[in-house]
Amino acid sequence: MYLAVAGACAEQKANAGLDPNAFTLSRMVAKYITGSDPNGLGTPVGRNFDFVSNNSSWMTGIRVYGDDMYISNRGNNNLLDSNNVLIHKIDITNTDGVPDQQLNLGTTYQSIDSFDLDPTGTKLLIGVFHGTGGARSGTLATAFDLTSTFSFNGSLQSGSVSAGVRAVSWGNNGNKYFLGYDNIVRQYTASTAYVVASSDTQGTSNTLWAGTADLLSDITFNLDGTKMFVSQHTGYLKEYALSTAWDSSTATLTTTMDIRGFFGVEGVSPSRPKINTTTTPWVCGLHWSQDGEKLYIKSLRGMTDTTAVQGVPSPPTVTGSNDAGNGTEPNRFNTFPVIEMTIDPVP
Repeated sequence: MYLAVAGACAEQKANAGLDPNAFTLSRMVAKYITGSDPNGLGTPVGRNFDFVSNNSSWMTGIRVYGDDMYISNRGNNNLLDSNNVLIHKIDITNTDGVPDQQLNLGTTYQSIDSFDLDPTGTKLLIGVFHGTGGARSGTLATAFDLTSTFSFNGSLQSGSVSAGVRAVSWGNNGNKYFLGYDNIVRQYTASTAYVVASSDTQGTSNTLWAGTADLLSDITFNLDGTKMFVSQHTGYLKEYALSTAWDSSTATLTTTMDIRGFFGVEGVSPSRPKINTTTTPWVCGLHWSQDGEKLYIKSLRGMTDTTAVQGVPSPPTVTGSNDAGNGTEPNRFNTFPVIEMTIDPVP
């Protein structure tokens, strides 16, 4: 009885003071896709990150805390991309795309496709993609300070993962964590909060949709764990209701958001060959602001259609890929890697 009351109190505390529309993907659909929101059809804001100049041309995860974005790169020595895994800290309203801080995770893992940072700003979770797939945890010595000492802890969790991990998330105050790959979410109970270990207990996994053509590319939750949000690399966001908090196996799809219209052809991106005209957005990151009123979406290669987004990328041109994709070419058009969408209150 005491545990039930404590859980209810924790849920109330987590949601205290939030807008009733917070963490509601359907409001984003109404404002930016269908135009049925009372405030009319909106245009999202582009958030700048000069990713090619920052050795992060193939970006992966994103997390947002306070006034800062945290952006990771894959780190597998793609063209214009560092061989090291990097995480960058950059002010959301930054105008020149230069990060304030950078954490270099080196080459312990060949590449990562996602990461998560807990609300205290000290507990890091990374999703290992190439090589041996899985998840690994670590700590920052100083909260939200990427220049402070970082150290890995625990051990690699790769249990039954048949492909590289594309998405990870902490849950339930670090007592659980989640891995996503293909169309599957796997959940684990941590023996020690915010520490990943190969011996951790795996819970019931969930296949979210049929087939694997639409790859799951990020996972995040609302504050009390009753909603789960995932991105698909082909340009879709999905919201799931969890009948049991922090239990992804109880997920029921409630909202799907088609965001393909905010991205251009791959050749627009400086990190892709100019002659590449395919249109897969490769959406690889999503995260809500702490109050659940803003949603941030990121593309692997920064191929935003700037005519569909407010703002002008800075710098306007960067050194990018040549036509063959195996060399560099100056004065390629820069693009926004991050799109910011805001929930408006109903008037």
